[in-house]
Amino acid sequence: VMQLIPGETYSITGHSFNFSQRLYIDGELIGEVGDPQETREDTLPESRTYEYTFVAQEESTEFIFHAASFYHQEGGNNASIRIGTPEAVSRWRSIEAFQTLTLVGALLTVFIYCLAMFVLFHRRYFFLYLSLSALMTGMRLLLTGEKHMMELFPQMTWVAAIRLEYLCNGLF
Repeated sequence: VMQLIPGETYSITGHSFNFSQRLYIDGELIGEVGDPQETREDTLPESRTYEYTFVAQEESTEFIFHAASFYHQEGGNNASIRIGTPEAVSRWRSIEAFQTLTLVGALLTVFIYCLAMFVLFHRRYFFLYLSLSALMTGMRLLLTGEKHMMELFPQMTWVAAIRLEYLCNGLF
């Protein structure tokens, strides 16, 4: 429960619970990520960043998250939830995306440079290892946090994303 100004428009954003959730604000379903259910067989896992806009009806606003985390040993919310004006929340998401994508761009540059060095100097395998490490780290950054990979490829299933994340973990 939060104290908000009635009639004001707010946005809420965060990373979905690991790995499906529904958000209710003042008893009204605002949105869902995946399909949380009572059993593992009925639950459809999905994990991505969400942003919803709502108007506070009363001073006291109630937020209820229904989450189902049958598919991961570290289920639950492991990131902060941000609430503010739509402009502030959008600005925060833009800054976080800029930071992440700048790091990914730098890692992609290292990948290309080290791969080119390996092509030029065939026997220096450390260039190959460093290039693959940079590539895997960049991919992992896109798969975690704001989950930009899920925005780039919305048809990617949760299973494919988590396997790719684990593959990136194992290779660097």
